[in-house]
Amino acid sequence: MRIRTLARPALAAVFAVAIAAGCQATRDIGAVAEDTGESIASTETWQSISSNWDQFTDAAGDRWDALTDDDMDDIDGDRQTLVQRISEAYDVSMEAASDQVDEWAAALRS
Repeated sequence: MRIRTLARPALAAVFAVAIAAGCQATRDIGAVAEDTGESIASTETWQSISSNWDQFTDAAGDRWDALTDDDMDDIDGDRQTLVQRISEAYDVSMEAASDQVDEWAAALRS
């Protein structure tokens, strides 16, 4: 029994650190979302898209067929670059292009 009693505070400390790290990650995502005007869900979705960009290039190419393979390579999962390329290729405002990207990413989630 003595070992269990001594181990409890150590385990509690480990869990507290893990929880704090998770909370910090959530705050970091929230800060990014706040800075860019995106929701946390949208930011998390885009992080997933960005880290797996090669898997999403076909879907992005289907949605924005004016973007070339070279554009997709240059975008490389960067949301802002995608928004800029859409804005240029389709002669729409950056805000309109950003809205298109948000709608596309939301459709991928569902």
